[in-house]
Amino acid sequence: MAAPSSERRTVAVLFSDLSGFTGMAQKMDPEEVQELVNALFLRLRGAVELQGGAVDKFIGDAVMAVFGAPVAHGDDGSRAVRAGLAMQRHTEEFSRERGLALRLRVGINLGEVMWGAVGGGAPTAMGDAVNLAQRLESAARPGTVLVSRAVERAARRDVRFRDVGWIEVKGRDEPVEAFEALENLPGNTVYRGVPGVASAMVGRGGELDRLLAPLDAGRGACFLVEGEAGIGKSRLLAELRRGVSHRHPGAWVAVGRSHEGVPAPLGAFGEMVRDGLPRGADMHGHLCALFSTVGASTPTDHENWADLIALSLGSPRAGARVAAIEPERRGVETVQAWRRWIAARAAGRPALLCLEDLHWADPGTRELLEDLAADPPVPKLLLVAATRPGTPRPAGFEHVPLQDLDAAGVRLLAAAVLEAPPDEALAQFVHVQTGGHPYYVEELCHWLLSRRAIAGSPARLTGQVTGIPDGLLGLLTARLDLLPPADKEWLKGASVLGRVFWEHLLAEGLGREAGESLERATGQSLVQLSRGSTLPGDRELTFRHALIREAAFSLVPKRERTRLHTRFADLLEARIPASGRPAKAMAAAQREAGGQTERAARLWLEAAREAIDEASPREGLALAESAVRTGGGAGARLAVSSAQVRLTLNEAGLRSLDLLLAEPGLDAAIRTEAMTLKSTVLQHFGEYERALEAVREAERAAPDPDSRSNSVLRRGLVLHAMGRLSEAEAVARALVDELAGPGSPPGPQTVRILASAVALLATSRWNLGEFRPAVEAARRSLELRRDAGDRGGIPRSLTLMGGMLSMLGNMEEGVTALEEAAAIQREIGDRAGLTSTLLLLGDARLRNRDLAGAALAAEEAGEIAQESRLLTGQSGRHLLESRVFLEDGKVERSLESARSAVAIAGHAGHRMDGFTGHASAACALETLGRTGEAAREARLALDGFRSIGHRWNELDMRELLSSLLADLDRRGEALAILDEGIDRASTWGIRAKEAALRLARHRLRSSDNAAAAREDALAALRLGEAMQSNPLIREALICLATASVLAGEQGEAARTAGRALELDAGATERGEEMKAGLENARLLAVLGRRDEVAAALQEAGRSALTAYPGPRAQLEAAAREAEDLLRRAESGKTRP
Repeated sequence: MAAPSSERRTVAVLFSDLSGFTGMAQKMDPEEVQELVNALFLRLRGAVELQGGAVDKFIGDAVMAVFGAPVAHGDDGSRAVRAGLAMQRHTEEFSRERGLALRLRVGINLGEVMWGAVGGGAPTAMGDAVNLAQRLESAARPGTVLVSRAVERAARRDVRFRDVGWIEVKGRDEPVEAFEALENLPGNTVYRGVPGVASAMVGRGGELDRLLAPLDAGRGACFLVEGEAGIGKSRLLAELRRGVSHRHPGAWVAVGRSHEGVPAPLGAFGEMVRDGLPRGADMHGHLCALFSTVGASTPTDHENWADLIALSLGSPRAGARVAAIEPERRGVETVQAWRRWIAARAAGRPALLCLEDLHWADPGTRELLEDLAADPPVPKLLLVAATRPGTPRPAGFEHVPLQDLDAAGVRLLAAAVLEAPPDEALAQFVHVQTGGHPYYVEELCHWLLSRRAIAGSPARLTGQVTGIPDGLLGLLTARLDLLPPADKEWLKGASVLGRVFWEHLLAEGLGREAGESLERATGQSLVQLSRGSTLPGDRELTFRHALIREAAFSLVPKRERTRLHTRFADLLEARIPASGRPAKAMAAAQREAGGQTERAARLWLEAAREAIDEASPREGLALAESAVRTGGGAGARLAVSSAQVRLTLNEAGLRSLDLLLAEPGLDAAIRTEAMTLKSTVLQHFGEYERALEAVREAERAAPDPDSRSNSVLRRGLVLHAMGRLSEAEAVARALVDELAGPGSPPGPQTVRILASAVALLATSRWNLGEFRPAVEAARRSLELRRDAGDRGGIPRSLTLMGGMLSMLGNMEEGVTALEEAAAIQREIGDRAGLTSTLLLLGDARLRNRDLAGAALAAEEAGEIAQESRLLTGQSGRHLLESRVFLEDGKVERSLESARSAVAIAGHAGHRMDGFTGHASAACALETLGRTGEAAREARLALDGFRSIGHRWNELDMRELLSSLLADLDRRGEALAILDEGIDRASTWGIRAKEAALRLARHRLRSSDNAAAAREDALAALRLGEAMQSNPLIREALICLATASVLAGEQGEAARTAGRALELDAGATERGEEMKAGLENARLLAVLGRRDEVAAALQEAGRSALTAYPGPRAQLEAAAREAEDLLRRAESGKTRP
């Protein structure tokens, strides 16, 4: 650090000048003038020095004196005024003694100056505060002391003033408020005591009992302790920790602090983690060992959880598997890793977590606190956070406000510090002086003890008061001035880093080791050693109180601040590779404080993008806002929007995107990314046309091929969400052809876009009924992602392919793909993705009639979703269980699960799952024979799917609802629903559903419009053959064979039926097997094979839930139809 002679200090500056001296001196010999002035100035110097001031210089008959430099007293304003009044008395006495007519003018001001040597001379005070003092002296009437408002405010308890009002002074554009000092006020005294006594907590017994009560009652709770700086929050939490440790032996007690200036990710929780590390231990290895105590977990789980915690703290481990998890999902997994860490540390014991200075915390800390409050990971968890007023209160936390101490509390605290009860006068004085502020009481008593100014027990006043520090900051500055110069310089340098600093970083910045300065500062309770460190390998220290840091920082000259900020920023940037994002954010803060806003903005933005990409969007938002504040430009504003969208603050995100896009001359790359992001938000709001318009604009603005390809892919996804499947398929196919065409090998980003485009192609073709091409596309997307080493994308392609294969009846390969996807997701810790895969795996097992396996998959998915609070996973579990229960004949439970899915989806706003729940409820109600209720549920599902534009599911519901309406003899409504559905399916190009709806209409028409019914069956047959779908071909042939029997075309009927019997129905679930059995009975009846018809009906009956009215009615109707077809086949009669 630079020479310690230069400091910024708050001082009182006094100027005096003799009135009448010039005329008198003209009549005297120079030697007489010198003797006279010397005699008077010795008295004036004595008056200054008696009050602790120092004469800065004599200028002719003028005197300049400074109070508060080089050592502050805390009451320097009062001292200067008392000195000024004494100088007036001395001048009057001197004039009377010498028979002279001398009068003295005195002006005093209190303010910040630079204190240091100039031109190699003695230190002096410089600054505007000095100029104003001189101007006040010039404006004073002879024989008076004129002071500024700042001096009057500081000395009003010691001196009586007269308000002079606003006066004009030379060199000032605006008038100055001035006061005339009249006389000292009597009664202020100082006290004596014993130094080195630690104070105790007083006056907080009620609050402490309230905080201790939950654990004493065997439960947990969350409290927010709120109060001004120095009010006693930390002391209360320290007493709480002692109380919990005493009352609950073996309890886990942890404390962490958030720090000013740098939004360190989860800083307080990070301190708790580091606090638990044995000396020299590796954090990752220690966490893995800790997690090994968690039941039902694997070494892979332990590594992933440790990596997620490190990642959330901004210190990712190279090669961590969890980096492959999609950022949107990684945040959910991170919360669960922290919950497991708390559970492992608590190990079944009561747990107390104290978080200090929540007002400095990053948003992620508050978010995690709210998560823990909503669902505590252990039953006896006491969470207590301390904050200053004005901080947003975390949800779920009880408010515990702290106020100033009353007179009794001040008396107790003073007695603890002084080691003797104060008498009434002393207690009253301390209360009045401090207002009951605990830290002020403590520091004031320590200040008095350091001067050995009290005596006796009870402690009493022993002498006249010579001054009490002006305010807590002045008192602390005075305390720093008593330190050895090296210790003081070391603390001043530390204050530039902030309230938290690091030993080696500080030593590098100052160019010298801390040595004994650190030990002395710790011993005097000015700083304290942290148990862990944000910067690996460097001891972390904290100023005991924020106000101590402020006092030290106020002494550092601005130029020296700038130099040190720059130096510390350079050192922190060098540590980024080892310390990660926290070091980057700290470097940015130092750059900003040092006025290097451009470099600060770059660092803030880099840190923000890292945080957003690593699933810390709340931290990313704070960092991005810092980048905006320091002039990060459009890139920073885009990062803010991106973080807002990741946080589902979609309305705010859309507003900020619109403001960004309205800027003239916006960079093309930023415009493209912003428009693409805007399309995502608009799609979330269901504004598909606007989303499509936005992404098309992004395509036009794209400055490079990858940006354009990404925008095109986004357009395909929007089209697919709109149900415009043919268009989505065309977009995906064109993009695949473009990216996979001849030319140089594509880069990694291009390969990722290509793989996503192929996956979109697969999904679109599947929903269009092109099942085999869809599977081939899914296989190709998997190959691309394997070749690119896309660890996070591989399970997505496996899940896509596995789900398709299982639906096509290729169970072995489909289940194998799904199980591989689940294994990878377990390995990388993608539990949100694992939930989706398990639900698909359960669906595949259900199709394979493995009800136990399907139930287990649903249960595991539900447990993960419950633990991770993934509401869509919880509703998905209930939807799968509804189908499992229906398949297992537990229809009432099936209905109950469907309705649970609807309720959860409604709470979460997941409309898709809610509509699917209505569909499942309709199936259960149909089985129960409650056809009217089933129709109402199916109508809700149909309207819902139609409202969100989900075309496939809309057409599915049209088929179900038409069947239910027909059973209710509402044939006209049923036909209308089918007519509209067939038109829509044809328009949309969804051939599989068009064929299914035509067959449904065939069955309704066959009784009164045989020709039209036959046309529907033929059209369905052509569609099935085009798609190579054996189940559709078989069903269409059965309809045609039945129609031929009814038309008396027995030979055609037999040929068609025989062809149908050769095809596999592809039945997997109970309902499909029953349907296939009934179809077989129809075919055999067409062929006149009565004995086999009875066997087929019996087989169908074994698959049907005949205990319930719905299936029983279907079976009875099928038996009647089969008997009619047999009679017609046996007699050869035609339909009347």
